[in-house]
Amino acid sequence: LTLASLALIAIVVVVARGNGGSAGRRPAARSGARDPAASLAQASRAVRAVEGALAAKPAQEPAETGADPPEDEGGQKENASPFRVDAGGRLVIDQETRSEVEKLVLLNDAEELERRLRELEGALPAGAAASVRQLTRQFRTYVDETKQRMPPGRGPRDESEGLATLEMVHELRVRHFGLESADAMFGLEERLGRGLLQVSMLEKDPSLSPADRARRIQAIRDSLP
Repeated sequence: LTLASLALIAIVVVVARGNGGSAGRRPAARSGARDPAASLAQASRAVRAVEGALAAKPAQEPAETGADPPEDEGGQKENASPFRVDAGGRLVIDQETRSEVEKLVLLNDAEELERRLRELEGALPAGAAASVRQLTRQFRTYVDETKQRMPPGRGPRDESEGLATLEMVHELRVRHFGLESADAMFGLEERLGRGLLQVSMLEKDPSLSPADRARRIQAIRDSLP
């Protein structure tokens, strides 16, 4: 799993621990203990399914991104690069872009990363290639600070800490990438994470009647993308 999904995974794990894995796609009030290992495995599978759906969505819109500017070596650029550009030759920034930047940074050492960036400079318009290079620099500093702020073994213990963790990660992303780019790359994932937490909190609230709990949970589900 990618680093950008660590916060969402942590949230799902919290939900699984507190609700026996009940905070998946179809939340409902449940009772009774379950095997923690099975709950965590179910949570991880749910996150991977969400990641797959989110990564596939941008690929369905190539015509809107205009990833084939005629003034810049024609269609060869799109074939040589996993990144897309719009009709003006600007880099398209979305969740698919984030995934490609993550792979560049996390799967290559410094020398190989520089080689790949130089290859992209020959396959993308100059402005788009510069944007990719900038995103890799931003992502490296984001990774380093995230590791410092979220060391292994210190995940959120309850929903309140989970919400605080999401807010902290959101602030990190805005600081490193800017508000617009952060929302384009991580916004949907963050909204899903908050929704999962809110559902978990409602499921644990003893003051709610079953009907009121179901109504509020449905309202959250309806508000999600």
